[in-house]
Amino acid sequence: DSTETTEDYSRYWVGIITPLKLLLTIFNLQQIRYLIFILFSLLQCILFVKLNKSLNMSYSIAYLFSTTIICTYYNVSCLAFSTDLLIMQIFMLYILAKHNTGFWQKNRTLHYFVIGSFTFFINFLSAPLLTLGLPVILDMLLDNGHKNKLWTATKAIFAWIGGYGITILAKQIMAKLVLGQQSGLWQILHWSGLGMAEGSDDTSIISRILSGSSGLDNQVTFTDRLLKVVVRSADVINPTTGFILVTIIIAVIILILLKKIKLILPDRQIIPVFFMIGALPFLWLFIFAVHAGHGFDSMSLSVFIFSLLSFGASFIKIDNN
Repeated sequence: DSTETTEDYSRYWVGIITPLKLLLTIFNLQQIRYLIFILFSLLQCILFVKLNKSLNMSYSIAYLFSTTIICTYYNVSCLAFSTDLLIMQIFMLYILAKHNTGFWQKNRTLHYFVIGSFTFFINFLSAPLLTLGLPVILDMLLDNGHKNKLWTATKAIFAWIGGYGITILAKQIMAKLVLGQQSGLWQILHWSGLGMAEGSDDTSIISRILSGSSGLDNQVTFTDRLLKVVVRSADVINPTTGFILVTIIIAVIILILLKKIKLILPDRQIIPVFFMIGALPFLWLFIFAVHAGHGFDSMSLSVFIFSLLSFGASFIKIDNN
């Protein structure tokens, strides 16, 4: 198409490019998007059934609602967004399959490190929290009798951050050595509100920071960041979502009165985990204020929705029969 314009971004030197090139030898871009949407939908159905069997229908509904409200066809079929969704789904299925094995229990932290690394290897800063937030909550829900879930979840978070961060640095070094350029580091700094000039390389960025005269041309203030969190959160936590949540609450109350749902005491160990994981999307928005938009934030906020609904689900039990 003669109307298309292309730009060279070394930060998009990502792992998904290789399988996409192979697929493009067989399918066109639209067909690949259909395939991704079909795969996502299939994994959604499998996860719903598996969650219902391993936990309770209330958590299955929480998962389905929290992911479906942000998983429009555009988000799912977009090549920039779909990888994080698919990694999240596959990792959750892996946790469901391996959670009770000694291998998982001994290497839990390593798993999160690998997933964090793989998330950034495959793609570049889309909605990576999906591969962390929902799997951690699932992991802790399955971990019956664990006495320090908050500490276990915290270790998982830092392991994921470690894998993600190390891969960021490794990829930029490789891009510089192999491609002769790297745009990932300055772009991440820019998206975090540091305002580095586009095209700055590692040396100029580091020297600017150390010299204290970095030319930060669009620094984002603390107030700007808070405002961005509020504005972008409103895209998901809006009247429509609120109406659906209120409807769910009313339906639950009615079912409790009809004795179709039982009230239970939740596992006190997991309550702090819900709050910690639920806060991650807002922290992400605060840090990467300039990057908010394009569907990135709405997808990440599904982590908050799942945390909120899982918190509510921990107080009820639905008879799966």
